[in-house]
Formats: sequence, C-alpha cells, structure tokens
Amino acid sequence: MVIIKNLFIIATLVTVLTGCQSDLGKVVKGNITDNPENIDALNVFVNKVTMKDKAKITVLGNGIEGQEAEEVLTFNGKEIKVHRTIDDKFIEEFNCSGIQVNEEEEGTIVYTLQECSWEEKNQVMDYPLLSVKE
Repeated sequence: MVIIKNLFIIATLVTVLTGCQSDLGKVVKGNITDNPENIDALNVFVNKVTMKDKAKITVLGNGIEGQEAEEVLTFNGKEIKVHRTIDDKFIEEFNCSGIQVNEEEEGTIVYTLQECSWEEKNQVMDYPLLSVKE
C-alpha cells in the first residue's frame, strides 16, 4: 500500500513539474448539413488556451474530393502550432496566436485561429477552423 501511495505521489509530481499537456481527443467536422462531433472537446481546448494551459486536439474532416484531412492543434502555453495532413500526407505547418469563438448570423458559431503565420508564405492572417449551426 505504501508503494502504491509513493508511486502516486511521484506520478503527480512529475505531471506538475513537466507541465503535462492535455490531449483532448478528436473533433470530427460535419458536412455542410451536420454539426461536428465532440465539439465539447474543442470548447475545452479554447478554455485551456485562454487559461494558458498546454493542450492538444485533433480536428478531422474531409477535403473537397473526399480525402481525409487532419489538423492537429498543439498549444504550448504561448501559441498554437497547427500541423495539417491530407490522406496522411504532410500539407503544411503554421503558428497562431490564439483562437476566437464568435456567434454570427442565425446562431452559427465560428471558431477562428487568430494571427496565423506561415514561414514559407511570409504572411499573417486569421484561419477559419470550423462552424457550428445551433
């Protein structure tokens, strides 16, 4: 019993000292008429970014021609790194300063990555991540 207690204490200390990053799972984008699955995980990610807590989430969707698109968002406490692939092939990486949630017309909620920069493109712009129809 003492060994288990000591292991628990050590695991807790390691987690605190290393600033453990929360992997929040996956959000699956819906098609034009469907809302995303597991949108609560994205809301937790937004809250963690606001609180400057490290977090990671994967957003899955489909490309124009039906390919599988994956965007892995990793927040390191300062910025969001986005790694994009389509059909498991690397497409691009870029960094964003934050994420914003806005309600637009007719109850549509839009998640936008802010001030994203692409080194190879030498530009900074906002990046629309996904929309949810309420």
